[in-house]
Amino acid sequence: MKKRYFEKININACLNDITLTLLSPLKWAFNALFLSFKTLSLSSKTLSPPFQTLSLSFQTLLLSFKTPLLSFKTSLLSFQTLLLSFLRKQESKEKSIAFNRYFLPLMLSFFILIFITPSSNSESSKKSETGKNVDKPKVSKIVVTKSKFTLEVYDDKNEIIKTYKVAIGKNPGDKQRKGDMRTPIGEFKIIQIQNSKSWKYDFPDDGLGPIEGAYGPWFIRLKTPKWTGIGIHGTHDPKSIGTMSSTGCIRMRNEDIIELKNMVKIGIPVVIKE
Repeated sequence: MKKRYFEKININACLNDITLTLLSPLKWAFNALFLSFKTLSLSSKTLSPPFQTLSLSFQTLLLSFKTPLLSFKTSLLSFQTLLLSFLRKQESKEKSIAFNRYFLPLMLSFFILIFITPSSNSESSKKSETGKNVDKPKVSKIVVTKSKFTLEVYDDKNEIIKTYKVAIGKNPGDKQRKGDMRTPIGEFKIIQIQNSKSWKYDFPDDGLGPIEGAYGPWFIRLKTPKWTGIGIHGTHDPKSIGTMSSTGCIRMRNEDIIELKNMVKIGIPVVIKE
């Protein structure tokens, strides 16, 4: 007589273990959801109006997860009840079942149904907001031409794949000293890609004080041997693009710096020429 590949297991014990294992992350998710919502509710009162709106939007997003989590929990408990009823009908006397015969196929079918929607969504998540694939092109270098107020992105075939309008330093010529508001000329390299959403900057002579979001969402820092603090970044003032208005950095529209950030990596050469 052939020996079963799996030993028989008790239905109640197995189902309880499986249910508890799956419900524990759900409990943690509910707690995290509640704490995040509570924290945002308290902090939103002290934020400036734009960030209050952002905070409220994020709270709404958190609340949108509540219904799917509850539905998943209900589905899981319902499945446990149905499976237990089915197994009792199959073996009403022993209340046990061969694991390889019933339990594994049923559980597998259940989770395929549960995760079929996320798997289809994952395909769409591979696309950007514009609907195009977000696979990074092979960028070989970036060239900034100050006289044209342009930033060109080159691929590994030395062909231009993207051109952006930029703002440069207020004063013409190569940088001579710190604070001269000139954009340096030469060949440099990207050394850091930093999230600059919360950064502030107090522009000289404008009398406005520190401005939050002055660098936009990203700051692509360049290695400029003679100077520090030079980079490519976004802006709080999109109207300045195409002008000589920065204190020395290359300034881009926020949507453009986001796109550029997704294409480049540390080590890519950046050529700045007149």
